[in-house]
Amino acid sequence: AILTKHLAEYAHVFAPPLVHIDSDNIYESVKKVILDYELRQELIVMGRAYVERKNDGATLAKDLLENLNNPRKEDYFPTLAMDLLKDSDKKMVEKWSNSDLY
Repeated sequence: AILTKHLAEYAHVFAPPLVHIDSDNIYESVKKVILDYELRQELIVMGRAYVERKNDGATLAKDLLENLNNPRKEDYFPTLAMDLLKDSDKKMVEKWSNSDLY
């Protein structure tokens, strides 16, 4: 079972079966997953089906070739750690994220 903070606005990109947790519900969510055997089994079955569907070799190869032939700007770029980077590293990340290829 996966418990994580899931960004719902990116569900069109990444929506695996999981239990959403945040600072308000972490205790109850973890407790529920530990105690609810049926929920864990459901997440296991759904998780395997998700991985098989999203990570099969033919699909990955097709997506890779499509992205190589038609580069597109990223739709999500994490910036949470930008404040921790040295200035030289920040410039490198900014240059990369603003390039024509992405």
